Amino acid sequence: MKVLLPTIGTLLSLMTATTTAYACAAPRPFFYSLVAADAIVRGELINYEATTPGHARVTFEVFESLKGSIPTGRLSVDWNHRLQGEPRTMPDEAIVTLRKLSSQEGDKYEVMSGCMVQGIYWTAADKKIAMKVLENHSR
Repeated sequence: MKVLLPTIGTLLSLMTATTTAYACAAPRPFFYSLVAADAIVRGELINYEATTPGHARVTFEVFESLKGSIPTGRLSVDWNHRLQGEPRTMPDEAIVTLRKLSSQEGDKYEVMSGCMVQGIYWTAADKKIAMKVLENHSR
């Protein structure tokens, strides 16, 4: 019994260490990106091109700017989705949260990403909740 308890303790420590290595330092609410975004648009996905593992270039036809001043029309942005994994399917229409990048070429944006950050909301339920969060936040 004296040998068994330290062994179990060591195994539990190892299991905890390996599972928390990828954990968030400070988990954020699921809809955090709606509040923190520099811009939010509603649009239709036109093109998805994987550039490297976990990264893609996505192009949207922007219908409406929900936050910020993104004009309607085509918008191509980078998307680092390595923490969410490769998307299985891509929706036609989505709400996309964007972060402004510093660039000598003017305003450039990327899809918000990070630990527990949802950058693209495409399910009907998520889009409905996202619109409600934006509505409540703008009051």
